[in-house]
Amino acid sequence: MQIMNTKKEDINKALELTNKVFNGNVVFKRFDSGVRGTSHTVTLTIKDSNKDGGRRGYNFRKDGERTRVHSACWHVHGVFMDSVFINNPKARIRALGHIITAEDGNWEDSNIGSYFNPLMHSEACECDNDYDLSDSIDDLRAIAEQKAEA
Repeated sequence: MQIMNTKKEDINKALELTNKVFNGNVVFKRFDSGVRGTSHTVTLTIKDSNKDGGRRGYNFRKDGERTRVHSACWHVHGVFMDSVFINNPKARIRALGHIITAEDGNWEDSNIGSYFNPLMHSEACECDNDYDLSDSIDDLRAIAEQKAEA
């Protein structure tokens, strides 16, 4: 994803806030900054695919479980983007061909499977689909406010 109109420090803070939700399992696989330092290309991944934030693959193992993929899930990306916007509401993110802003575009779910065997982004992990992410976002805002006061 490409993050525009923000500083490298804000992106690092966003990863720190994201790791509060996913127990320190999220890291940058790639972090490249543009010449001016306000545009950055980042790729999120996880340390351990068996822990929080790990994505499942499209294929199934012999035991019927989906294969594990060493990638960050849809929920990790959503929380990370919300964290970027908490740190800088004017930031813009280009991901999957779309521009995402603080007001629009995050948390849009789509099919990554096939027509006959659909798999939604939100279902390609072991995150609890009933998990109320708004609670985490409120927690993230509280953490950000505490850090701003310090």
